[in-house]
Amino acid sequence: MTASDEVGGGAEPEPQLPARPELSLPSNERFLLQRTEAKRNGTLADLQKLVAAWQAVAAKCDMAFEELTRLAIYRLEVERDLGAYLAQEVQHGGDRSRYARRTLLPDDITKNQSSAYQKPAAVPEDVFRAYLDAVREKHVLPSSRGARAFAKPNATPSSSAATRRDRRARSAGGVPVPPPVLDVVISLMTPDVVVGHVKLAAKKRIAIDSKRVLEQLRGDVFIAQCRAPECWLPSLERLRREARIRRAIIVLGADTGAAWFAEFERGEWTLCFVRDPDREGNGILLAHLGERGGAFRLACRDLGVVVRPETAD
Repeated sequence: MTASDEVGGGAEPEPQLPARPELSLPSNERFLLQRTEAKRNGTLADLQKLVAAWQAVAAKCDMAFEELTRLAIYRLEVERDLGAYLAQEVQHGGDRSRYARRTLLPDDITKNQSSAYQKPAAVPEDVFRAYLDAVREKHVLPSSRGARAFAKPNATPSSSAATRRDRRARSAGGVPVPPPVLDVVISLMTPDVVVGHVKLAAKKRIAIDSKRVLEQLRGDVFIAQCRAPECWLPSLERLRREARIRRAIIVLGADTGAAWFAEFERGEWTLCFVRDPDREGNGILLAHLGERGGAFRLACRDLGVVVRPETAD
């Protein structure tokens, strides 16, 4: 998650911004009062959306690094507050649950979002403050994923589980989806459609070898494995122009010498070259098409290098 590199899960419209956006952030004291009031009034979710809107504006402004850092900390702090509340007050249940309806998730928070908020909230306060001090020294923007990694520096997936995950991905014709990449996707959307083998909630799941896959794509789409980028990339651009999909995020190998890579110059793509390779040393590319490009850039800032290819004439 960015300051919310993990928070998302819904096709939230990107805030409407003026042609030349300007942003005046509240002071630390004023923001603390806002947090206190939100906790007292039960409006933490509204405050989180407000801070997310500030970040969307910040992505379009030429802001100083210190201001971007302050904004990232604001978002982390309010999401930790919200996660702590959800962890304490919300119980799992359904129509037949023994829990009262008031203990279920609020209507404006998805299960993925709830999980994403609770992860940074689980980091002890002293460890969280030490993390903020550490990233200030390194001149790096703080993030939820960074805070969790700082709290558990030696925690890694079991090698056998990671190997099985990688083998399934390659057998499907794609590259493995590392957990940090999946965290970014979760922070940006709850997909309407997921293509390929990946553990991610979605309204519809499609195997990569299914027939007429492209015809089944709608709304927000995550393509975890892709066998033929030279076909998929122009097809996704066409579906976007036809308003059949809002956004698409696709995981590919970072093969800049491949012929299909030139397709990125023909569409409105934003690319993230993931900093850490997969377990076999292969580079990974995360490509975004459609709405909320600014949110994608923010979510990927700790994941790797984000670029916007120049559109071909």
